[in-house]
Amino acid sequence: MGIGGNKFKQESELSEKCLELKNFKSQLNFDDPLIKAHTCFGFLDKKKKKGLIDSFQKRWLFIISSRPLNYKDYEINENNLDASALPWWLKFDTLYYYSFDDNNDNSEHKGFIEMRYLYN
Repeated sequence: MGIGGNKFKQESELSEKCLELKNFKSQLNFDDPLIKAHTCFGFLDKKKKKGLIDSFQKRWLFIISSRPLNYKDYEINENNLDASALPWWLKFDTLYYYSFDDNNDNSEHKGFIEMRYLYN
């Protein structure tokens, strides 16, 4: 496995850990294929300007939709999630972003962005 593959594996494992740290695994059943098809999560690097130097802050993001998020399932799958499947604090089609300072960071979300339209 190349260097990029190893980094991807580490990021993937950290992202799975975030599901636990940020309280998603206890609230949603990720073994359910319907939940898996309707969720997306991972890391992004948020640009932070400090004087003349750009630095990056690691952010973890999570979104769940009532419709499947991958193109193939979106077109053919009519199994929509019902709002009753969500915990009270989670809304459909809202991207939540979290800080991720270390492997024990269980902080609340830093913010959220409500999506008006999602296109595949």
